[in-house]
Amino acid sequence: MLIGFSHKWLSDKIMGGVSRIYREIIPFLERDHDIVTFSAHQCSWSKNHIRLSTKNINDYNHNLAKLIAQQNLDIAECSSWEYELLDFAKIKEKKTKVIVRTEFACSEINALDLVQGEQSLLYHADGCIAVSNFVKANIQNTYSDVCVDKVIHNGSKSYHLSKCYSKEACINEIIPYIHDYSFGCFLDTHISLLKQITAWLNKKKKVFLWIGKMTYMKGFDVLTDIVEKSDNNYGFIILLGHGLQQYPKIKNHNVLYFQDIPEEKMKYFYNISKFYLTTSRIEGYGIAAIDACASGLNVLAPNELKVLSEAIPEDSLTYFDNSTDLLNKVEIIQHQSILPTSIPKWADCAKKSIDFYSEVLSK
Repeated sequence: MLIGFSHKWLSDKIMGGVSRIYREIIPFLERDHDIVTFSAHQCSWSKNHIRLSTKNINDYNHNLAKLIAQQNLDIAECSSWEYELLDFAKIKEKKTKVIVRTEFACSEINALDLVQGEQSLLYHADGCIAVSNFVKANIQNTYSDVCVDKVIHNGSKSYHLSKCYSKEACINEIIPYIHDYSFGCFLDTHISLLKQITAWLNKKKKVFLWIGKMTYMKGFDVLTDIVEKSDNNYGFIILLGHGLQQYPKIKNHNVLYFQDIPEEKMKYFYNISKFYLTTSRIEGYGIAAIDACASGLNVLAPNELKVLSEAIPEDSLTYFDNSTDLLNKVEIIQHQSILPTSIPKWADCAKKSIDFYSEVLSK
């Protein structure tokens, strides 16, 4: 099978969402199928990559349609949000089948300028994949003329380290990526940072790991409230994402900021933390939270994120109503003694994707 994947930010290894899904499943698909990737930037990890120079949505989609037509693909897939394959999907009597993988309707994040394009792509596509049952319901409730054909849960990656890794060894690995330590009054030398962070963690703090952007959707205002209501028994490691930041940083000596974390270094953050905290108001699936659970962390989430229950075992997931409720529940949580085995794997996601492509091609 010859399969094409298009995502403007496919080359950005820090980008989450559908871009992360493609980066995870393509290595599995390449074992038995030919893969072509398309993006707005050079993609060094892809074996067969075509770069489109423009970032303008309409120009990108128009040029992509021409390229897809030349490739003679069996399947072409993209995310719904920037409807990259819309121009191509509208072409009649084409051999290539268009698949759309969606997280949730872009109207949920007030991206109203993208709604019409997303709806049109979902309508013209030959198949639609949702990353969760929640997303399937969300898409079909938002667009009454759209049918989601398949739910394929994302996979997970375990960052669990053996006990031979000390806290000091983990801290030594993450220090180069510290983004802002002025609130903690740390000295600007590697050795001083190592000593200060080691002391910070060795005070038996309950350490929370939080990943995301400082935005309303990611609930940075909720995180701020949690930090302000917590005392010195709590520590917060914040891994900042790129792009829009709607809130100022939390100024607190119990908060450490990091940014631009390479994939291979993520394991050290998971292994110096006790809890994974998400304050998001909506998630299509919550890949980072699933990874945290697979790595042995208890996951703490707002009551609104029931989607996490689709993958995370009940004894590894704690929901909270507000900041006070969270801090009360943290005191009685029993930490995982064994890693959960029921969480989906990326190999499963890749196989189910191929099975769905075969279904679409057989119609």
